[in-house]
Amino acid sequence: MPRVHLFSGCGDKGSNIFGFDTRLTLLNIRDTNYFYYISYSYPQLKLIENFYSTRQTVKAKSTDIYTLQCCWEELLMECCDSQLILNFFKRANYEKNDRETIRDQNLIDTQMIFTVDQLDSMDWLVKL
Repeated sequence: MPRVHLFSGCGDKGSNIFGFDTRLTLLNIRDTNYFYYISYSYPQLKLIENFYSTRQTVKAKSTDIYTLQCCWEELLMECCDSQLILNFFKRANYEKNDRETIRDQNLIDTQMIFTVDQLDSMDWLVKL
């Protein structure tokens, strides 16, 4: 069944009452804390910090729900050829290197790229 997009959000499944898209859930099943950036630079896969990029954390054996004040589909179509890039860094990487070194040398521990269709098929749950 096609998802209906409302002006204030992404419909019942895609947003909360304030219009924030709350579908993207990251599940860390490992014993390692991770920092991550959501990147909006496809097809350039280097780590780029820009207006949209924000650093988040997902602790070992925990869940993080990433919220966005619009629909993922709309944002990704506008900026990123409908691709979402998740860049993950282990805590040791962040403690050993400063942000500029990580960015300049592209020291990403794990990178995952998803289309909206792939995220839909996974029910917006990404496991590390």
